[in-house]
Amino acid sequence: LVAMGRALEKQGDNSGAIRNYTLAIQQPVANINAFFFLGAIYEKQDKTKEAIPLFKQVLSMDKEHLGACLHLATLLANNGETQKAGKYFRHALKLDPENVA
Repeated sequence: LVAMGRALEKQGDNSGAIRNYTLAIQQPVANINAFFFLGAIYEKQDKTKEAIPLFKQVLSMDKEHLGACLHLATLLANNGETQKAGKYFRHALKLDPENVA
């Protein structure tokens, strides 16, 4: 489901990708990438309220997921939640001090 979602996303079919990622996160053993990619699509669509909990879910599954940490920090900062954003930016810096964008 995640691979199909990625393929659909690359073809520009965000609706199809969202359907596949949503199905993937509903599976008994949810794929962390489904949460991440679904959050990324929602972020691109300026659906911050939908994206934030997905990136938080990724971090609950893997505290060292740099991408989720950076996306979440950026969304929170853009949403005016600077203290929360700072927490995630600092965590990202600890995870990868040489490559934080």
